[in-house]
Amino acid sequence: MTRRVLFVIDPFETIKVHHDTTYAILLETARRSDATFVAECRDLFFRNELRVNARPVAPRRGASDSPTPGPPENRAAADFNIIWMRKDPPVDLEYLYATQLLSLAPSSTVVLNHPRALRDANEKLYALRFPSLIPETLVTSSIDEIDRFRTEVGGAIVVKPLDGMGGRGVYLVRDGDPNRRALLETATGRGTQTVVAQRYLPAVAKGDKRILLLGGEPIGALNRIPQVGDLRANMAAGGTVAPTVLDQFDLEICDALRDALIADGLHFVGIDVIGGHLTEVNVTSPTCLQEINRLNNVQLERRVVDYAESLSR
Repeated sequence: MTRRVLFVIDPFETIKVHHDTTYAILLETARRSDATFVAECRDLFFRNELRVNARPVAPRRGASDSPTPGPPENRAAADFNIIWMRKDPPVDLEYLYATQLLSLAPSSTVVLNHPRALRDANEKLYALRFPSLIPETLVTSSIDEIDRFRTEVGGAIVVKPLDGMGGRGVYLVRDGDPNRRALLETATGRGTQTVVAQRYLPAVAKGDKRILLLGGEPIGALNRIPQVGDLRANMAAGGTVAPTVLDQFDLEICDALRDALIADGLHFVGIDVIGGHLTEVNVTSPTCLQEINRLNNVQLERRVVDYAESLSR
């Protein structure tokens, strides 16, 4: 059966063919002779029904550059069997509007991840549903509350924006740092922006595991190791990757999340685990699939596309 599959992403010209998880899934979709299209959030619109100005694209495995999509075609969402919502954060108003429009897709069209779940599951806050799995955590915009929390949990915390990605805007705040107050002012916009603060986990020096879950089940993982002198293990922040295995704590975390992820329509996610603690649940456009493939000589995108197709039957 020939399917039509749409990927809602950032500008296609910015895609990194040897890194982006989206591109690997797109390649596998095209390999199966499915009609493959791309669009941006701004290309979604409503005129009696959900429609999209979608551009056909024909990627080739092994190509050093991404192909140029064709001219946009005005299509109904109902024309597509599967729509992948894979735009990167930030989750701003335009992103939220896009999920509201995607919620109008007909039941015959599978949208992954579910638009409602993308609105509700903030990547920094979803983990709060599982308090026994996370390090001590505070969510607030109050500089004084954050500093008191830092003292209570041992003197060192990591502060992160709620809408960031790739390690941007992440600060280590600890005792003895004369810039402590200034860092908190910067992180919170002088007390006007809500952030998440977590007890600093020294185990991050040994790595931050990224575990990909599909239908609530772990399908692959790697370890991201920060540069010396940097707490951020994200590849975008200079972290390196290494193979890893899932230990008892990792598997327990995956088991604990499974039912909630399935119930919420979070079919494909990436969780971050440091020293046996869940720190984030990445739902918008989880990455690392290509890196896991190379480390383990696998092709996880085949399992991902198999799963998406099973939902669209």
